[in-house]
Amino acid sequence: MASDELFLMVLESVANDYEQLEQIADQIAKWTDTPLDRLDVEKIRATLADAIDSGYIDAYEINSHAVRVAMTSTNLHRCWFFISELGKARCRETSE
Repeated sequence: MASDELFLMVLESVANDYEQLEQIADQIAKWTDTPLDRLDVEKIRATLADAIDSGYIDAYEINSHAVRVAMTSTNLHRCWFFISELGKARCRETSE
């Protein structure tokens, strides 16, 4: 799977709702018809981190409401991810 293709799949997976890493990986597995246990989740995590660093996706912790946070190795599995306005613009560009 090409890096740009994976990047766009990560963006699309968080475009409509807050998602956690496991949900993102599950969605990509379905889109690519790849068994989840054969999917490179570390590559998805790295792509997600790049998208966050580039401003395309924001990380949140959700309790009674969503609070934007920095994703770290210690909070990765508590984080929920959602596309940013910049990410939405990128998706629109690629669909045109």
